[in-house]
Amino acid sequence: SRHEKNPKLRNLRAELEALRSMLQWLRRQFPKAKIVAKAGNHEERWEHYLWGMDPRLFGLDELSFPNLLELPARGIELAGRRQNIRAGMLNILHGHELEQGASSPVNPARGAFLRSKECVLIGHRHQTSEHSEPTLSRRVIATWSAGCLCGLWPDYAVTNRWNHGFAEVEVGRGDNFTVENRKVINGVVY
Repeated sequence: SRHEKNPKLRNLRAELEALRSMLQWLRRQFPKAKIVAKAGNHEERWEHYLWGMDPRLFGLDELSFPNLLELPARGIELAGRRQNIRAGMLNILHGHELEQGASSPVNPARGAFLRSKECVLIGHRHQTSEHSEPTLSRRVIATWSAGCLCGLWPDYAVTNRWNHGFAEVEVGRGDNFTVENRKVINGVVY
């Protein structure tokens, strides 16, 4: 992150090990599932950091996110920066791709609706929300923002509206889909 600079509070090795451990757990839970990790703003910052440190470091396989996180060994794909993922008719973005200035007008899902005008699920805003509206042709456009699975009050954002959460997406016939946008409150999934 570009925010925290205190080396006593950050440990890249420990953070990478924690992420690898979580990805290994996920693969064990879903051994046959297609798992796609979505690159976001922090992965972009890693690339920019490498460019700034020494452009020759960029492009080294050893420093690439898939290899740092051991994604190939776990059969996990990485959807690149600003790449749209589709689950049926649902677009899945990290969410930073839609940023344009000030915060969302009502909630992050409403902001995603105003920027995309498509069914979309984002996670970047770390807040569970939902918004839907019918079009003139009676098609319903719905958008969701999922909560996060990180610490809720980092030093750089001690006041925020974040919550723990995740989304479950199921694709059915005709590319229809359902989204269960779950909150986690005091360790209980709702």
